Amino acid sequence: MISRLKVLEEENVDIIIGLPDTEQVYESFSIHLFQYINNVARSTGKRRFTLHIVSIKPKPLYTEELRQFIQSNIAYTIVIRYYGHDLEKIKEYVEELKKNNPHVYGFVYHDFKELSNLLRSLDLEVEEV
Repeated sequence: MISRLKVLEEENVDIIIGLPDTEQVYESFSIHLFQYINNVARSTGKRRFTLHIVSIKPKPLYTEELRQFIQSNIAYTIVIRYYGHDLEKIKEYVEELKKNNPHVYGFVYHDFKELSNLLRSLDLEVEEV
């Protein structure tokens, strides 16, 4: 049997999201994320997105940073996957994603330089906010 999430992730856009490490929730982060996804949707013609969350915050605390984005979204199919903060595993995972999908991007909070640098070293387009 095929996983329902796997079906939703076919022919999608993968976006590696580097969330802020701060305790404060940044409303502007969600606004910028939504604008970014709108731009990627226009340029790729895709309406399905898998957001790969990289955060020091544990489950489910990281969802606070995305609350406004999730509640505002009525236009796209969104799958959210959480990866914690293990950059070595993220590197391996991104390399695997790139083999199967030409649409892999990074969207990273500006203080998360480690992730930005890693994604750029893997030849991903990275948007910092």
